[in-house]
Amino acid sequence: MKPANRLENRRDRRLAENQTGKRKVVVIIREHGGDSLPAVFKSEASALGFIRAHVKPGTVVNADEASSWMRWAPGLN
Repeated sequence: MKPANRLENRRDRRLAENQTGKRKVVVIIREHGGDSLPAVFKSEASALGFIRAHVKPGTVVNADEASSWMRWAPGLN
């Protein structure tokens, strides 16, 4: 039997005190109809230098909803 999922027993894993440091960020830069370039980073912020080095300014970029991508590309929706 599965234990009850009670509010008082839940941990907010977004908080720094509840994180283990094991999570990684995977970024894959893919040219439309071309090659892919994958890379792994400790955080989204640390991936930005890699992205800037490999993506030309003015390029259309598709990303998830993470706030760090929005700071890098404010017009991204």
